[in-house]
Amino acid sequence: MKQLWKKVQYLRNRIRLDRKTFILYSVLRILVILTAVRCFFTHNYEGFALCLLSLLLFLLPALFEERLKLDIPPLFEGIIYLFIYAAEILGEVVTPSTKKNLEMRVDAEAGATAGKLELAKKATP
Repeated sequence: MKQLWKKVQYLRNRIRLDRKTFILYSVLRILVILTAVRCFFTHNYEGFALCLLSLLLFLLPALFEERLKLDIPPLFEGIIYLFIYAAEILGEVVTPSTKKNLEMRVDAEAGATAGKLELAKKATP
């Protein structure tokens, strides 16, 4: 019970430190949990594992602050949370099919490189 009370006090102090970062953290966690539930029910277990990884990564800044006695500025902490969300969730959990995700990536890369090739041809005298 004493451990739980310590954690509640720690959480209250974190909220007081910067409410905006805490709200961002909470919203992103809720979105990741909802995505994990969707992935589980659509049998996208790879996406589900990525959601669990994201939830673990969300804990790292607070863990570093506590264990290493670091003070991470709230703005930087918010940027870390957004980067984790964008890299792990938006970048990976697109469809339940790994094959379809790969095809979409190949198509996107082909489109990006085709445009660059056309620009390079126009720029060369």
